[in-house]
Amino acid sequence: MNYWGQILELHNIKYSGENIRYLQDYKFRKNIGIQINLKEKYQYGGAKYKFKFKDFEVTIRSTEDNHSIIYSLNNNYDCLLIDIDKEEKNIATITGISADYGCFDDNKKRMKGSDLLDLAIKFIETKRNFKTENGGILKVNKIQLTDNSHINCNKIKIKLANLYTLCNGYTWYMSRGFMPIGINDKGTMELINSISKNYKIMKNLTIENSNIYEYINNIPKTKENIDAIKSILFFAKENKKKLVKELFEEIKNNFTKYCTIIDCLTENFYERIGLKSFYKHTFVLNI
Repeated sequence: MNYWGQILELHNIKYSGENIRYLQDYKFRKNIGIQINLKEKYQYGGAKYKFKFKDFEVTIRSTEDNHSIIYSLNNNYDCLLIDIDKEEKNIATITGISADYGCFDDNKKRMKGSDLLDLAIKFIETKRNFKTENGGILKVNKIQLTDNSHINCNKIKIKLANLYTLCNGYTWYMSRGFMPIGINDKGTMELINSISKNYKIMKNLTIENSNIYEYINNIPKTKENIDAIKSILFFAKENKKKLVKELFEEIKNNFTKYCTIIDCLTENFYERIGLKSFYKHTFVLNI
């Protein structure tokens, strides 16, 4: 059982992938009073690595217990957390990435979510062979993560997997080379086919053929969103011959302006046009 599993067990919470994802959310931990402290009785010690990446200079720190080796961005577990389970051996799991809490390199240069993901991939690819305290070697050839990415808008969590697919036909993690995996080979193949289907839909669907006007008009109107609804309706009617993904690109590029209506469109409209959601799916990158 990895570190997150131990924390669930310690607090008598059922072990499940969903509960681990909740646990990795800082605000969730704070609400239920869980303090994350990797320096527990199983820790053997730690190490730190100075790592240069793009224009950043960072310190990666490690902590080891009986079950796994944990790597973090200078002990900031909310920014970046990499878990290498000693039983799985060849898989490095990125269990947490978030730029919401203010993530900086050693020179106080702020890092975005894309920087943190690229850093994690580069660090794992460069190191590959991870030594344990007892002299063992964990030879990593796969990077795994779960797509829980979201952005907050007036206390509403917007699923970035869905929004990015509406803009591009594929998710953000797919653009970095990650591919979804199922519970077996057949399940994985079905997911791969869904990627192709999503891409074809967004490559060909125009605004006028999508019936998106109906969905925009059906958004409950409030004082906060009425201007956004009028504005996006105007854009849709003026650009009806364009692809619907261009409309969502307009929404994404003006997120602050349209964030009050994104949730309705990324949920209801997304399903209506036949897109497969990859939110909370597990992805793997072979290295």
